Amino acid sequence: MPFMGDRLRDARQRKNLSLLQLAEICCTSKSRISMYERGERNPKHEMLEKLGIQSKAVPTVGSLVE
Repeated sequence: MPFMGDRLRDARQRKNLSLLQLAEICCTSKSRISMYERGERNPKHEMLEKLGIQSKAVPTVGSLVE
């Protein structure tokens, strides 16, 4: 199943996180998070795990793409 960036954006916004805040949580750049949200890039497995681990910040990736 392809990664759904719009669901990531929705989850981030529901938690009132900026691109920069989510990027810092995931140890990446805000431009990379932005590319994921716009569908210009698909996160690698490692990043999916980072997003999932941060379940207090955003819903797990599994719940984002289901």
